[in-house]
Amino acid sequence: MTMDSDFGPEQRITPHSFGGKMRSGNRRWTIKARQEAFIEHYAIYGDVRKAAIHAGCRHTDALWHGNSMLASPAIKKRIIEEREHRLERVGARKDAIVEHYAKIAFFDIAELFDDVGNPLPVIDMPESARRIVQKVIVTQRYDKDGCHVETKTQVEIPSRLAALDQMAGAIGCKASIKVDLDAKIEVNPFAAIVERAQGYALRPTTKALPDPKNAASDAPDSVIDGDFSEIDDE
Repeated sequence: MTMDSDFGPEQRITPHSFGGKMRSGNRRWTIKARQEAFIEHYAIYGDVRKAAIHAGCRHTDALWHGNSMLASPAIKKRIIEEREHRLERVGARKDAIVEHYAKIAFFDIAELFDDVGNPLPVIDMPESARRIVQKVIVTQRYDKDGCHVETKTQVEIPSRLAALDQMAGAIGCKASIKVDLDAKIEVNPFAAIVERAQGYALRPTTKALPDPKNAASDAPDSVIDGDFSEIDDE
C-alpha cells in the first residue's frame, strides 16, 4: 500500500502494518494521522520507538514501524520543518544551540573558583560560567550546640562529552571508529602472559606451547615462536 500522497509515493508499507485505517485503543487512525503524530513526537523527543507508540503502534513492533516511517525522505523533511517551526516559535536559532553546546564542551572549569580554589558565589561567577552551571548545592553543617561548623558547596555542570557529541552531530562531523574483528593475528594466551612477565612486546604466535610431559625433549629455544613474514610492521 502506498503512503498518503502528502508524503510522496516513495514511502511504502507492508499490508499487515497499518492497512489504511486501524484502531489503537479507542482511536481510529488514518495513515496521515499516524504519520503526523509520529512526526510531532519524534521532532520533540527524537525517540523512534516512543514516537511510533505515540502514533498508535503496538509496543511489540513499534520500533519496526517507526523505522519504516523514518526511512521516508518526505517524513524526514517534515520532521526537519517541524523542528525549525518550533525554533522559530521560541525565538531560537540552530546556530545558537550549537554555540551553547560548544560553550559546555570547551568550558574552562577554573571560572567557577577563586584564586585559592574556593567555589565562587553564583553572583560573582562570570556570565559564561553562570550559563553553563546546571545546579548549585549548598550544605551547611552545625555542631550539637548549634554553632556553624562548615559550609559545603557543590557545583554541577553538564557532561562535556555529551555536549561535544551533540555539537558534532549537529554540524555533521561525528567520527565512527571501526574495529577490524577479522584480523589474521592469533595470540597464544599463555605466551602472552609469559611475554608480559618478561617485559617483551606482545607478539603473535603460531605454535602451541609444548606438552609438559615432553618438555625436556621438544621444548623450543624460546617460548614465543612463530612465522611473522605476513605481518606488516607499519
